[in-house]
Amino acid sequence: MLYRFGGPQVDGISPVAGLVQGRDGALYGLTSSGGVVGGGGTAYRIDLAGNYQQLHSFGAPESNGYNPTGRLVQGSDGNFYGALAEGGAHNRGALFRMTPEGVVTTLYSFTATSADGWQPLGSLVQGADGNFYGTTSLGGAHNGGTIFRMTPGGTLTTLHSFGGVPLGPRGPGAVLLLASDGNFYGTTSTGGLANIGTIYRMSPNGTVTVMSEFGEGLVNFTVRGNGPTDELFEARDGLIYGMTAAGGAFGNAGAGTLFRMTKAGVRTTLYSFGPPQQAPGEPSGGLLQGRDGALYGTMLENWGVGQIGARTGQGVLFRFVP
Repeated sequence: MLYRFGGPQVDGISPVAGLVQGRDGALYGLTSSGGVVGGGGTAYRIDLAGNYQQLHSFGAPESNGYNPTGRLVQGSDGNFYGALAEGGAHNRGALFRMTPEGVVTTLYSFTATSADGWQPLGSLVQGADGNFYGTTSLGGAHNGGTIFRMTPGGTLTTLHSFGGVPLGPRGPGAVLLLASDGNFYGTTSTGGLANIGTIYRMSPNGTVTVMSEFGEGLVNFTVRGNGPTDELFEARDGLIYGMTAAGGAFGNAGAGTLFRMTKAGVRTTLYSFGPPQQAPGEPSGGLLQGRDGALYGTMLENWGVGQIGARTGQGVLFRFVP
């Protein structure tokens, strides 16, 4: 164990998302609450020997934003960039820049108007053009969430507003995948034929195309999974992998799936988790490819697998060989 949060009164509480390793070799992360002032979360640095340093406390004043979401991303300029779900000048969330020493600058405050959406989700990703891309869960021209682009200086452009067409995608996931073809890929939690989610592609200029719908055919939509989890992953084979939180071979009672999709949108279910109460299920988070070529991930439930310890129902780490 490198560090236990919540010890001192002013410490951060509830670390969010993952860590990022900075160019100095140390790990940088965020907590969603706690801190010296305001209790609005923290940014911290911890080296590989376990030496911890709180870099910044969010929440005072609230107009600077608080409640960090997702992970930090280190930009090409060496600074870190991230999103705050609450606060900002209009109390609808904000985007910030932080130096490696912990000096934070609020770059953009969301307005909750049709122009930009609000409550930014998860992590930002830096594109080949040097700008940062991300999503909001709400707002936009049709109140279905947005995809935005922000310059390192804080100029924000809404590239797409979800919800503008019947049965179209709504509620974008928290993380965009910048794939090797130069396009961004993401998921939505609702929308599509059965209103159980989609996978979309966005070109760098903001053109959004629905690549796959979790509901095609309607008759067997649960067999192919529903409710895609946020994070997509591009493996070394150039294909895109992801998971759903429900559905699969066990129908409406299914505990989720693992799938693969080509960049042309052809999706294949590779594995069905469950059945519930009998085998592990409910995948969460994203996937990681190991040096052995296998995919690794986590599941929330651990039913019926006594051979993996005695902690039934408390989660599983799994390996899948494509």
